[in-house]
Amino acid sequence: MDSLEKLPGNSQDVIPGRLIWRWLAWLSLAFCLLLAGAYLGLRWYIWPQLDELGPRVMAYISEQLPRPLAVGAMRGDIVAGRPVLRMEGLRMADAQGESLLEIGVLEAELSITPLLWGEIDLYRLRLQDVKLVAKRSSPDMLHIAGWSLPLDKPQDGTWLHWLLSQSRLEVSNLALHWQDEVLASEVRVEGMRLEAVNQFREHRWRIDAKRIGGALQEVSLVAHFHHGLLKKPAQWRSWQGNFFFGAQQLDLGKAIPWIDAHWLPSLLPQGGQLQLATWTDFSLGQVRKLQVRVAGQDLTLMTPTGTLQLARLQTAFTALPRFAKGSNNIEAIDMKLAEWSFDDGLGAQLVGASTPQRLLIAADGALLEGQLALEPFEVAQALTLVRRLPLPADLKKSLESLRARGQVEKFAVHFEDSLRLGSGDQTRYGANLAVERLAVDVRPRESQGSRWPSFEGLSGEVHIDETGGTMKLAGESASLRFPGLFEAPDFAVQSANAKVRWRYGARPSDVRIELDELEFANADGRARVKGHYQTGGKGAGLFDLKGQLIDVRAEKVVRYLPLVVSKELRRWLQGAVQGGKVSRADFVLRGDIEDFPFSTPGTGQFLVEGQLAGSRLDYARAWPAIDEVSGLLRFEAATMQIDMRSGKVMGLALADTRATIAELDAPVLRIKGAAKGQADDMIRFVNASPIAAKINRFSQDMQAQGTASLDLALVLPLEDLDRSEVRGTVMLQGNELRFAPQFPSMSNVRGAFGFTEDALFVSGAQAQFLGGSVAIDGKTDAQAVLRLQAKGRASAQGLQSLVLHPAMKRLEGYLDYQAEI
Repeated sequence: MDSLEKLPGNSQDVIPGRLIWRWLAWLSLAFCLLLAGAYLGLRWYIWPQLDELGPRVMAYISEQLPRPLAVGAMRGDIVAGRPVLRMEGLRMADAQGESLLEIGVLEAELSITPLLWGEIDLYRLRLQDVKLVAKRSSPDMLHIAGWSLPLDKPQDGTWLHWLLSQSRLEVSNLALHWQDEVLASEVRVEGMRLEAVNQFREHRWRIDAKRIGGALQEVSLVAHFHHGLLKKPAQWRSWQGNFFFGAQQLDLGKAIPWIDAHWLPSLLPQGGQLQLATWTDFSLGQVRKLQVRVAGQDLTLMTPTGTLQLARLQTAFTALPRFAKGSNNIEAIDMKLAEWSFDDGLGAQLVGASTPQRLLIAADGALLEGQLALEPFEVAQALTLVRRLPLPADLKKSLESLRARGQVEKFAVHFEDSLRLGSGDQTRYGANLAVERLAVDVRPRESQGSRWPSFEGLSGEVHIDETGGTMKLAGESASLRFPGLFEAPDFAVQSANAKVRWRYGARPSDVRIELDELEFANADGRARVKGHYQTGGKGAGLFDLKGQLIDVRAEKVVRYLPLVVSKELRRWLQGAVQGGKVSRADFVLRGDIEDFPFSTPGTGQFLVEGQLAGSRLDYARAWPAIDEVSGLLRFEAATMQIDMRSGKVMGLALADTRATIAELDAPVLRIKGAAKGQADDMIRFVNASPIAAKINRFSQDMQAQGTASLDLALVLPLEDLDRSEVRGTVMLQGNELRFAPQFPSMSNVRGAFGFTEDALFVSGAQAQFLGGSVAIDGKTDAQAVLRLQAKGRASAQGLQSLVLHPAMKRLEGYLDYQAEI
């Protein structure tokens, strides 16, 4: 034991190590023998058969071809331990000797194991400098390199099975000559390269082409898929995988004539250039997902409304097909847009926002559903572009009713063709906008004119949908327009604030506008309006509006009277009311506008009522104007009324004076009132009026002193002032009056002096004249000459003042007299 313990190590640890080395040595020897056997097999068994393998391989390949393949030269070699056959100058011809297939070089790399059993199996097949002819002789017959493939009959898949069974297949510098006798077109494909790797169930294919005719350049097709378990590779309905297709340039104008029209998407541009990249996932004979990135230039789209030219287009989206129940037929495509933009080269550009966006497109190209959002854009240019897009009819009709400009900072739209989707009986859509300095002119659907209010220079938010819309807008230095409502429809405003809603009715022409709030201020004053408008009724529609005008310049009130007020009255007001202010004017317009001014009870209401202050009323041509008017201006139904609490005319103070027009359609102004003041001012009033001419200017030289009162009634047809009627009475209370400078004055004159439009009269006047009392009556005759009858008593002293003669100084006492002047 002691000697064993002194050994360097335990024998139990040494023995297993030696066994490992022994096994490794035997394995190495076996591997070397295997390599030697393989080499000897290649050298003494396979190599001598290379000359015989060539014809066998050609026979194997020819079995897969429809016609014999002639070979120019053939040789064999061992490359990297595998037998390789190289053939050159291969050619297949039709019965007339025309070349169908030419192969410059064919290299077939054989699998070794099948050769040991006397079988041929290609491990790798490489073709170089290939020329191939393909032709379509009828819509249902295709010819490829001698194969005739009837497209209207099921194929046995022999050729496809052979291609998918090759472990590796490489084709370089392939030139394809395609002839389509149906479409009378011819295409040449140049510089094509194909590479296929098939391993058990997995297949990887790649095809590249430098040029396809004059339409495509730098084209690539890459596929990676596997076939179903326990399924043959040619059973394509069991395939699952994906493929990529890309082209650096696609000329649509040249490519479209190569394709049958029924295969073309309805929205495919008819001309222009595209750069295209697509990734497609497929499974069990159906496309499951399509990812696309496209950039285009100078595109021409044919839409239901005409031709749409796009200078640039860029988009990236994912498309998910929707299949009909129990069928492989696609009924719609669900597109999710990652990015998109396009412009027409004329300044109109739309760029998609980064928010989620989606389109649902039917198989026939119709838009079924979608949500889109845009980056900021200029309204007018974008609206011109959008109108030309293939949108649903209802949405397009609504867009056609808009005339707009300004900047949209935010825009989101959604739409749904509920009828086709089975969720309703009409198209649903909506749009939300945030706008800056927006100008909008809205025209009702199926209307030729614009009778809707419009605006310019407002900012805020707008929502539109198939039922109507809402607007919340405000702005400074803006303008509002009310066509068909006011004679001067445009209002420049310093500030404005509006909240408007509108709703469509059952018919396209039925619209209800709710004016929740409209406030604006301009050089005329300030205004507030609320109410609603409804189309229908007897014609132009029904109004229900209430509002106020605040601190408005009085001469501008006429601007805010609707057109239904007669033109003559508006012209009269425009010239009659001058200066001053209306501190507040309330107005109401309610009823069918065809019944305006609502004279018949129960038909509606029209009312404008405001307080005048500091105005001048130039009520009729050639009549003295009334200054410093303060009072109430009122329009109600067919009447106009001005109740003047105060005013002045030729220095006379007016009180309780009323001006009325009883019928706005045939305006006749009636003024009735009273004035107090200096009697001499009343004479000046008569002299300054048309009355003076009609009384032969009798009162031209009259003079008076003291105060008096005047009652006046005027009837002035505004359309014909020559037919004016006047009734006036001047009440003298102890005044001094002189009819002419050379005529002695009368004192303490009491009585009534009246006048009409063509006459002057004195009735029951009493005065002190020539030292005694006198009673005077009289009137103007047909020749406008005033005839006075005087009866009184004169004193000697009074007569001396009338007749300056020495004999008159001897008179004493009194003289009763009667005189006619």
